[in-house]
This record gives sequence, C-alpha cells and structure tokens, in this order.
Amino acid sequence: MSSLPPSSTNLKGDLTLLGGSGSTIQPVGDFKAESGGESGLSSTESIPLVNIEGFRIIRLLGQGGMGRVYLAEQTSLRRMVALKLIRPEALAGETARLRFQTEAEAVARINHPGIVQIHSVGEHSDTPYMVLEYVSGRTLKDVISLRGTMGVRQALAILGQVARALERAHEVGVVHRDIKPDNILVTRQGQAKVTDFGLARLKTEGKDLHLTQEGIAIGTPLYMSPEQVGGKSVDIRSDIYSLGVTAYHMLAGHPPFQGKNAIEVALLHVHSEAKPLEAIRPDIPPAVAALVRHMMAQRPEDRPQNPRELLADITRATLGLPPQKDKQSRRRLLWARMVTAGLFSLSLLLTLALAAILWPQKNEIEKPT
Repeated sequence: MSSLPPSSTNLKGDLTLLGGSGSTIQPVGDFKAESGGESGLSSTESIPLVNIEGFRIIRLLGQGGMGRVYLAEQTSLRRMVALKLIRPEALAGETARLRFQTEAEAVARINHPGIVQIHSVGEHSDTPYMVLEYVSGRTLKDVISLRGTMGVRQALAILGQVARALERAHEVGVVHRDIKPDNILVTRQGQAKVTDFGLARLKTEGKDLHLTQEGIAIGTPLYMSPEQVGGKSVDIRSDIYSLGVTAYHMLAGHPPFQGKNAIEVALLHVHSEAKPLEAIRPDIPPAVAALVRHMMAQRPEDRPQNPRELLADITRATLGLPPQKDKQSRRRLLWARMVTAGLFSLSLLLTLALAAILWPQKNEIEKPT
C-alpha cells in the first residue's frame, strides 16, 4: 500500500501561498475528514459545547483550522445530517464568516447528485452553522489509503462522476478551487460526491465573488494548478488540472509531486512534469495515461477547456483513444501503435523467411528414391 513519505505529511491542509522570493505560507484550514463522510476520527471534543435547537448531535465527523463537522439528527424530520460549525476562535476576523457564507451560497446554487447538498444555514449564539446532506461512506483519500492503488475502470468511473458534478458547477458559475481526494466522498454504492466549497469562486451577474486578492494563491499544494500557484485568476480549467492530479493519485497510489515543504511542492507543478503513469504501472492503457497527462498540462489552454470536453475525453479513453485535442498524446499513441504494428510485421516476415528456408529441405527429405 502506497502512502506519502513523512516529509509530506505537513502538506495536507489548505494553504495560502504569498508570492515573491520571500514566500510564506499561512494555513486557512485542514479538515481531516470532510463534510458528511464517515472517518472513524476519535476526539475528546466529540460533542460541541453548544446545543442547537432541532438537532441532536451524535459525534464528530471531521475538524480543521476553521471549523468542525458533526453527525447529527434533525429531530423534526428524523433524518441524519452533517452539521458544520465555525470554530469560535476563527470568528475573530471576518474572513472565516465570509468564507462560510460563500460556501453556503456556492453549494446552494448546485443541485446535482454529485454534490453534497445543503439543507439550511443558521446561527446559534453568534456562531454560524450549515446543515448538509450526510453521506455514508469514505473520502476518496481514505479509499486510496486502504487500497494503495485503484483499478483503471473504477478510477475512470469516479473521474466521470466528478467531471459531471464540475460540469454543473461550471454551468452556474462556480469554481471549486480545492478539488482533491479529501474533498470527494465515495458512498458504499460507489457514487462520488464533491464536498467542501469553502474556497469556491462564484460568478454573479458577470462579477466574480471571491475572497482572494490577485497575486495570492490559495488551495492545497499537492493538487494546485500552476496558475493557482502563481496567484493568477483561475477558472474551471484549474479544477480540471486538480482533478487530473487526483486521477494520478488514484492510479499511482501517490500524488505526482512531493517535496520537503509546501512551496517546493507547489513550484513543481509550475516547472516540472510528472513521472509518466506508464512507468509506474505498465498495466495502465496508453489512452488513460494520455488523458491524465492532458488534464495536467501546465498551460490551461492545453487542457480540456471545460467539463464537457473532459467527459468526451474520458469516453474516448475507455475506447482506447487519446484525448481529442491533445496532439502530443495522439502522436505518442500513434507512434506506439506504429511500433507495435512494425514489430508484428517484422515477426511475420521472419516467420515467412524461416518457412521459405525450411520448405525446400522438407521436400528433399520426403522425395522418393
């Protein structure tokens, strides 16, 4: 079973990278288990100090620098929900409250089975809370940790489900900006659901609503797109890159880039190419490796331009075909097929030549005296 080396264990959280030669890192959240999923997380703070009317809080599902998520029963409807609260210490500034509101608005916009749904929001004793759909299952990160690597068919299935969820998000003007295995829940039936829109970017009436200034990068370094690392404006193609890194993680058993610290890892996304999946797992079909490579192209214009294109490329990969607009991968796949055809032709010629040499000898042996 593959796992991250000890030097990478401090790279799990959402980090803000402030650009420049003297770059520094500021944590903005690090959920060990995300909204609505089972984690098996133990904590002495399993029950919050507050009682929210209408909810019976059962146990802690996950926690991070900015908030906690609890499994709760909504007593009026007798249903299980995920109750997300901001940590009291995070309420000192306005950013946490604004991010919380942005997340609620983003999730409310997207009505899709591949997105963890929001039921309601409220406030108790000046503490905002969010009532979310409870998903019985595990995070994709936990699934990978348990299995080491995933089969190609299962990885493509999850990839397709998340791509459809991103397609709906794109239609309503939402960019997630933190796609990673931790933020994808997998149900017992194998359904994938995207969660945690705390870093989402929203577009309303032609205007962008987000809390990140130009020149400041925010996200998770192991999965950030190159433009995200550079603090540039991002769009859905950044989510496609992060999903490509997630696909790489599923198939290789580890993220493509690892380093001593978050900045080193983030810069690898900008300046380096990942080790080819085929070199790690020879059983991965060339078309699937080409798909992941296409999604992880360093330039946004070289990737699938939207989730619809990505879904078409996923379908092509299942048929053994390279991405439609990825010329480099198409050339590589064509070359591989030409080499295979050439070897087959050479083998056939050698067989015919050997037959031609042996045939006269056989006739001489059988010739009657």
